[in-house]
Amino acid sequence: MNDQKILVIIGPSGSGKSTITKRLVQDDIITITPSWTSRPMRPSEAGGFNPEHIFVNQKDFDSKKQNAEFLEAVQLFGLPYWYGLPRIEMSKNSVPTIMLRAPLIQMVHKHYPEKIIYQIHSPIGKLESRLLKRQQQGDELGSRLSDTESEIRLGEQLADRVFINDRNIDLLIKEIKDSIKEDFR
Repeated sequence: MNDQKILVIIGPSGSGKSTITKRLVQDDIITITPSWTSRPMRPSEAGGFNPEHIFVNQKDFDSKKQNAEFLEAVQLFGLPYWYGLPRIEMSKNSVPTIMLRAPLIQMVHKHYPEKIIYQIHSPIGKLESRLLKRQQQGDELGSRLSDTESEIRLGEQLADRVFINDRNIDLLIKEIKDSIKEDFR
């Protein structure tokens, strides 16, 4: 168990978590520790920095799991892919951060009880539009859309702060930066 306070960013697929997190990393506000997954990389995730996951095949994931490289490993949403919770990289210069889905918060709490949770989500119509666009680009829609509303409700119950991605992204990022300064001073 670690007693340093961390930031946990949650939200459903298509909410803008990755876009916002990339900017916070670029501005040296946070240090992100990606989780590991056996999920195939989406076409939109290829060729760039992905703050949310490190992608490996199932064989490599199983090897890391057997070698206790994850604090915990789980499957989500009835999908066949595994996700591994890593040890979070601590930093003195920026806020240690991990991106997760709301159902995994209990798992994080066992290992990192000192945390601030930020939920990012968008109005359902915008989420659906983003997810449908991803599907047109070759991504699987799967159970993402059907679980969105329940995940938003769970996240709102768990989160210390909720940010709705329904306006200019620069204004939203400024609001999140201001909140981080207040929560992690």
